[in-house]
Amino acid sequence: MEMIGLFVPAMFSVWIKHKRNTELTWSMPKIVFEYGIYVFVNVFITTCIITYALGISGVTSDALTSFPFFTKYTLIALVMAILVPYVEEIVSKYFKVTMTVRPKDEKK
Repeated sequence: MEMIGLFVPAMFSVWIKHKRNTELTWSMPKIVFEYGIYVFVNVFITTCIITYALGISGVTSDALTSFPFFTKYTLIALVMAILVPYVEEIVSKYFKVTMTVRPKDEKK
């Protein structure tokens, strides 16, 4: 149950991102990298919600073996996994960071 709760919601995030943006390709190294980022973001956000919003402190990975907690965690993680690609799209649409790199002018 631990693996399902931690790693499956990120699959939904990757799937939603690629369904919304048809220009993205399904190349393996890129998908694995995106999946890893979504796993981290989804677990972090879900843990913050459980700890601060619900007030359940001291949660460890052993808590995922308890079915009532597992269902709460998985539902919250799935909701966050669905929302994160949309939030990412909105942020990337309205906020841009550009960097200009010029060759260094050196006098020898």
